[in-house]
Amino acid sequence: MTVLPYGLATATTPPRFSGQVFESVCQDAQRGAVPIYGRLDRAKRGTDSLVIILHGIASTPNDSYVRQLAKQLNERGLDALRITLRGATCKGHDHYHAGQIDDLLSLIADPQLSTYTSLFLVGYSMGGQIALRFALDVREPRLRGLATVCAPICMRSAQDALDAPSMLAYRLAILNALKFKYRRLTRNAKRIGQTMVAMEPELSKIKTFYDWDRTIVCPRFGYRSVHSYYDTVSTGPELHRLKIPSLLIFGAQDPIVPLAGIKEFIGTASADSDVHVLSPGGHLGFSPRASIGHGRKLGLHHQIADWLAEQR
Repeated sequence: MTVLPYGLATATTPPRFSGQVFESVCQDAQRGAVPIYGRLDRAKRGTDSLVIILHGIASTPNDSYVRQLAKQLNERGLDALRITLRGATCKGHDHYHAGQIDDLLSLIADPQLSTYTSLFLVGYSMGGQIALRFALDVREPRLRGLATVCAPICMRSAQDALDAPSMLAYRLAILNALKFKYRRLTRNAKRIGQTMVAMEPELSKIKTFYDWDRTIVCPRFGYRSVHSYYDTVSTGPELHRLKIPSLLIFGAQDPIVPLAGIKEFIGTASADSDVHVLSPGGHLGFSPRASIGHGRKLGLHHQIADWLAEQR
């Protein structure tokens, strides 16, 4: 329920939208001017509502699940901005982590988006965790709702799952992608006279996600330990504080965000939250007939787009 739906979606999703190239900048205290990249997909008719979509770990805004949702949003008269998490496409000279909301703060303050009176966030996997962190930490009056799919709301549980022996294939694929991008970012940083926290010998030794967070994330962002990082950014214990309409979707058979590791938290979500655990459901992989009870068409992207349209 993770591999097969993802592969099917990749094979059947229409070619990527051309969209409008979107660029902004975040002034980072350590790295200076950090670029923000994305694609703005506009509905045929003008709208004052924008949905900002955040992709998952090791992915990009051009992955099939992101493009599918953007297409459905446009059909419902909503503009969609597919944002690149920091460094995800090997551009710039810095990288993201599971609590990195600075880019969203800069983005929402960008005058290019000032004409939108209603903003929504949709995040997949780690993008969902970042969207939740933003909604919990920031009071943005234009933010009218958010939706997340398979967000790792308990980072320690997700790390344990990914570092398990049975997850070797997932772990190697994701870590290899992260390392490739980190090497490219390191070269970019060198060209402008900056350095990254880890050099090649350290990078090559990383075999687990715990290693990645200990070697790459914690030194760069100032966390004293991996567990301190997880405890600080994880959103599960704070779901009761959500103050805006929130659609939270999880997969009952998710191997990366196992239900056992988040069950205690999703039961405490605020009254403004609409929580669904879908079965069958893997990590970002669901039946084509999946339903959360919104709209007339089955399928998760149809249903999420209909839910967002209802919140306008």
